[in-house]
Order: sequence, then structure tokens, then C-alpha cells
Amino acid sequence: YTKAIETDATGHVYFSNRCACLTALGKYEEALRDANECVRLNAQWAKGYYRKGNVLGLLGRNEEAVEVLKKGLGVDPSNNDVRARLSEVRQAAEEDKKKRAKYGDMTPALQAKAEGNDLYKRGLFPDAIAAYSRGLTLATTDAEKV
Repeated sequence: YTKAIETDATGHVYFSNRCACLTALGKYEEALRDANECVRLNAQWAKGYYRKGNVLGLLGRNEEAVEVLKKGLGVDPSNNDVRARLSEVRQAAEEDKKKRAKYGDMTPALQAKAEGNDLYKRGLFPDAIAAYSRGLTLATTDAEKV
């Protein structure tokens, strides 16, 4: 898709498809840039909002994802993919609120690390490893990776 974008940088579908590939590779920040460009190029295409909301959710930015996916439903109220992902990130946003009450305003990466610490102390080692791994995936700075 990069070659297609080099040939035609106005093709919103190219950015959408490259976003999907980058998402599958776990390159969420790069995927978000493509999703943003996709929506910028065609604000009347619900799938662009789906791509953006999906990546935001994977980055732990669930409240932002909710707002983006609502815009997607505004464009196409019958889009079941947007509707389903909106339901998922709404639930995650509610869980985030509960976590903020427990952990304060930590970043998603630091919350995952704190959850891992709690699980480790309780002897739930596989769950702790999963939480630590999630934290590393969500980390956007070197300080969050420590």
C-alpha cells in the first residue's frame, strides 16, 4: 500500500488498508497516522472512523475512540463493525474510569504495570505477565517501559 500511496496520495482506501496492516503488526502509532489521513481524505466514509477508533482503542485511548466511532455511526448508522467496536470501547472506557479511581491518572501503560504488580503480589503470575506485556505494548516513552 505504501507504493500505491506514493503513486496516489489521495486514495483514502490505500491509507485504510495500510492502517489495517500496521495494526495487525502492532504498529499502532503508525496505523493511527494512516487512519487520521484516511478520515481527512474522506470524512464521509465510516470505515475510516472504524480504523481510527479501533487503533485508538488498542492504544488504550478509549474515550477518544468512543468519540471517533460515534462520528462513524453518524456517517453510516447501519455500519455493524463501527457499532460493535463502539460497544467494546465504551465498555473499556468505563473500565478505565474505574481504574483511574484506583490508580489515579496514570497512563494506560503505567496502569497495566500497576495491575501486573498487584497480580504478581497475589501469586497470579501468568496474569501478571499478560499485564506487563500489555503495558509494554502501550508504552509510548522509555520511562513507561521500565
